[in-house]
Formats: sequence, structure tokens, C-alpha cells
Amino acid sequence: MMLLIVAFVVALVAMLVVRFAYLFSDREAPSVFTYTFLGIGITGFILCGFSESNLIEENEARLKQWTANQCVAPQTIANSVLVARAGGGHGTAFMIDGNTVVTNRHVADSISPEAVFETEDERAYNGMMFHRADEATSPDLAFYYVMGGGDIPALKLAKAGPEVGEQVLVVGHNGNRGFYYASVLNVLGTGGEDSDFSPVSPLTSAAEFVLYTTLNFFAPSSLVDEGARTNDVIATHGDTAGGNSGSPVVNCAGEVVGVHFAGRGIYFFASEQLGFSVTLDDFKAEIEKLPPADSPPSVS
Repeated sequence: MMLLIVAFVVALVAMLVVRFAYLFSDREAPSVFTYTFLGIGITGFILCGFSESNLIEENEARLKQWTANQCVAPQTIANSVLVARAGGGHGTAFMIDGNTVVTNRHVADSISPEAVFETEDERAYNGMMFHRADEATSPDLAFYYVMGGGDIPALKLAKAGPEVGEQVLVVGHNGNRGFYYASVLNVLGTGGEDSDFSPVSPLTSAAEFVLYTTLNFFAPSSLVDEGARTNDVIATHGDTAGGNSGSPVVNCAGEVVGVHFAGRGIYFFASEQLGFSVTLDDFKAEIEKLPPADSPPSVS
């Protein structure tokens, strides 16, 4: 649904820009511009609908294969996943030990230093952020201390990151599907976020340009976390969306190999979907910076 809305917004914004430009001219805006942009919007609307359907079907097939390969059950991972709520905001997080929850830095900035974390069965835990990764040098991570979280199973970290072509599992709040949604992703590679992991169509490229240029001008604060871009990322293809930020990325054995933090904001074809995760090495390096476990923050 979100992609359908974005497609129409892009078309309307583009049309309004043209109309606005012609306000300073004695001439009327040629109707060809209006119809062209409306045509792009309608085309995008139709393509987005097919894209969403294809992603769902593709994910259902991957989940069946995941199960057939005797990989970890999605529900097992969901038991360690939490949804963070505060001040109307929300995001995904997961437990890495008896009292430590990890999410993304931009999620933490959205939900505030104090947040309530809820499990799938609606148990609630008060949390306090005690480590926020440095925006200038570190990946998109933040850590919370939760009181009484010992009954939530912690996820183990893998010894090595995923290989290209390997399938991994993500469980979290997919904004297009719902809470605790399981997605099986294909690993495309590891490298800089601007690497050419997945080609895009001219239609998507044009839409991205209009969307991000407009957002940067009218609502720059909506382009979250402009922090470190020097860290490598894990690029994946699969059914993820806004809300998945902070979700654990696990291998077949159920071990964490990354932390999902972003994705391609707009695309018109399912094959163009692209997600980004913090690498295992960067995740482990940030854990090494955490303060001693015997000095937790005050949690009310």
C-alpha cells in the first residue's frame, strides 16, 4: 500500500512542480506535461501493485524452501524480537543477552531514550538507551537496557557473516505487512551503500530523483540518519519495508549475521527491491564499545 501511495505522490508532485513553474509565465502549461506525469503516476500505481504481489508470492515460496532446508523456525526468532513504542513512534529491536536490546540509531532517535518494548504476546518492558553509536564513525545502531528481560530468549551471534547467494531470515515490523513478519532474503553482496548491487529501471530512477529532491527541500528531517556512510553494508533482496529497521538478520542456524537498517525507498518492480543491513563485523565491534554490564542505567 505504501508503494502505491508513493507512486501517486511522485506523479502529483511532479505535475505541481511543472504547474508552479508556469505560474511565472504568460503561457499555460502544455497539457502534454500534465498527461505525461499523470501517465507516469498511473503506470507506477499499476506496477507497484504487481510488485507488491510478486514480493509476497516470492517470499511465500522462499519460506517453504527455508522450512524444507530445516532452517530455524521464524517463530523461534520472533520470540526474541520486540517492538519499541514511545511517543507514537515504533520500531523493531531484538534481545542479545538477558537485559540488552539492540535496534537502529534512527529508531532510537524516533522513539526517545526511554521506551516500552513489547513482545509478540504483548508482554511489556521498560527500557533505557545506554549506548548510541557515533554518527560520524559507527553504523546505525543503538542499545537499550530493559528491566526484567531475562525471560526473553537472546539471539546468538554467528562466527562469520553471510556469503553472496546465501539466504537469510528477517523477522520484524514490516510496514507493508505487519508486526513480526518473516521474510527470507537473498544476499546480494557486501560493500559500500552506493555500490551497484541491484540495477533500477529508468522509471524508478526518475521517481527516486523527484521523491528525494522533494523531501530534501520540504522535509529534510524525514531523511533519517545521515550519519556514517563509511561502513560496509550487507545488501539483500526480499520482502522488507519501512518498520523493519532494527530487525535481526539471521542465518539458517538462527545466528545473527546482521542488523537491518534501510532499504530502497521506492521501486516499481519486485526485482528492484533492495535492503541494507549492518555487517556482523561492525555489529561485534560496536558491542565491544558497550559499558560494563554491572553498571546498567536507571530504568523506572
